[in-house]
Amino acid sequence: MRTTTTPGPTGTLVLDFDGTVCLGDDPVRLYCEEVVRVLPQATGTRITASLDGFLDGHAVAGLDQSQDGYQAVQRLAAGAGVHPAQLDVAYRDSRRRFDAGEGRTWVPDGLLEELAVVRTRGVDLILVTNAPMLGVRAFADRTGLTEQLTGVVADARKPTGMAPILQRLLDRADHPATADERRGRVGQRHRAGARSWLRGGIHRPVRDRAGWGDGDRTHHPGSLSGPAGLGARLIGTAPDRDRSFTCRSSVS
Repeated sequence: MRTTTTPGPTGTLVLDFDGTVCLGDDPVRLYCEEVVRVLPQATGTRITASLDGFLDGHAVAGLDQSQDGYQAVQRLAAGAGVHPAQLDVAYRDSRRRFDAGEGRTWVPDGLLEELAVVRTRGVDLILVTNAPMLGVRAFADRTGLTEQLTGVVADARKPTGMAPILQRLLDRADHPATADERRGRVGQRHRAGARSWLRGGIHRPVRDRAGWGDGDRTHHPGSLSGPAGLGARLIGTAPDRDRSFTCRSSVS
């Protein structure tokens, strides 16, 4: 009896959500709006102004270690005495609003077209996010991103949860573990990916929006676009260049 097996993907591209495929600060602002509901008006106004400054790239007291807007809101709220349980409720309520379409968010210019090309070459496109599915799926449906994705992993618990997720994805692929030009991950934050799995030459461009500068030399702001972008790397059409590949795009 002849046995046939379904081939795995020829490449794997892991995408982050907030700040990577979903641009715009309104989801963070919705979170802040829900948090300040439990605070006196003056305190809420102060927290909102501090968040605005942080998102605009200004130095804000007490937020220098915040890796993104969500952490900034949490630190500001904690300083005002908001209980963690209240933060959880506020976050869920903000995601319900985001799921319903509140706030302005968008995908980077050219992203869907680039992903479509990558998909045609047998590359798996996996969205991995710490966010719950609530809001993520609706955004992907609204923007057309769903049509390009192979799968979505929500509540990923990065950074600690990232290594096993990536290992599972790589184990099912047809490309060998040493074929670094057939693997990639695009995200906003280096630490959120955990250095422990950044081995074996995985391409790892990062959008360093606020200039944290905590990535290694293969980290550059950008997206997948262009003849030498990560998409071209994954499908084997990029020109020869050194391993510190750079993403170039208009993503801000």
